[in-house]
Amino acid sequence: MKHIHITLIILFFAASLFAQGNRGWQKGMGKHHERLEQLEKIKIIEVLNLDEKTTMKFFARRDAHLDEQKKVLDKRIEILEEFEQILIEDELSAEKYTEFKNKILDTEQQLFNGRKDFLNSLDDLLNKEQIAKLILFEFKFKNEIRGLMQNRREMR
Repeated sequence: MKHIHITLIILFFAASLFAQGNRGWQKGMGKHHERLEQLEKIKIIEVLNLDEKTTMKFFARRDAHLDEQKKVLDKRIEILEEFEQILIEDELSAEKYTEFKNKILDTEQQLFNGRKDFLNSLDDLLNKEQIAKLILFEFKFKNEIRGLMQNRREMR
């Protein structure tokens, strides 16, 4: 019975991946990114031992959080590109430097607050142990992927 639930959940996520499309830095990665995202979701379900109802609620909340984070990341890219252009065309005045620094610090704070709000929002959905496992899993998963990508670059 558990295998049926996992299969249904996997199918749900596969369908949702096609509906969501690519996010920011993920563009261009295509099938590789989709597989990676599917693997991450499956691993999260396993690590947190989520039932079907909790899984649906959790990933709906997580997807909303990731969409908000993407907007802030896109804003940060715009700020960086704007100030890169200023550096190319002009000298960076003290006023422009202060403006740039404040904008970047503001986006960093927005990212941090968004992450904090997301984790705090899970209190009604997951227990403390599950939230701790999620934090550890995400850290390890991202580092592992980063390491694999770095190894792949070095092989080239």
